Amino acid sequence: MSNNYQRLSGYTFYTVLFSYASLLVLYVLTLLMYPSCGRSGNLLIAGLHLVPLLCFLPSLMRQHIRSYVWFCFMLLGYFLVAVPNALGCSTVLNILEPILVVILFTAAMMHVRWRSRALKARSAVAEHDNESEV
Repeated sequence: MSNNYQRLSGYTFYTVLFSYASLLVLYVLTLLMYPSCGRSGNLLIAGLHLVPLLCFLPSLMRQHIRSYVWFCFMLLGYFLVAVPNALGCSTVLNILEPILVVILFTAAMMHVRWRSRALKARSAVAEHDNESEV
């Protein structure tokens, strides 16, 4: 069973990385290169979107479970901004933003669940092996 959770957490890890990179590219496109609804590119707003995401990159790569939990909490704020933006100005990129945030949130949440179960199962197997040696 541990191997199954390990495999599932691997899938969600790569889903998180792909959707994370896609969201970063989307923010660069929508905030700097192709702003919509009569807006102009703003480096300060782009920084407010990108810097918090980039702060989580090292801990996401190391697969720290607690960092994934905090990352999910932070993504809720991104969702709260993305939905009215998509409903107010319906361009393809603006509609893609909440979709990517939901995919990223769901993948990160499931990664927490499956990674913690895989680690728990691995520690139980190691504990059982240590007891059998004695």
